[in-house]
Amino acid sequence: MEREQITIRLPAELMEQLRREAQEIGMSFNDYLVALIHKARKEL
Repeated sequence: MEREQITIRLPAELMEQLRREAQEIGMSFNDYLVALIHKARKEL
């Protein structure tokens, strides 16, 4: 899968929470965000 780079601005508290969640399940921050986006799109 071809990937493109983007920049997003998140509140610092949210970013830290997401980083912790990713670390707890052994995923990179980027992979975790991509998984969350895919999951959210399926639920629309």
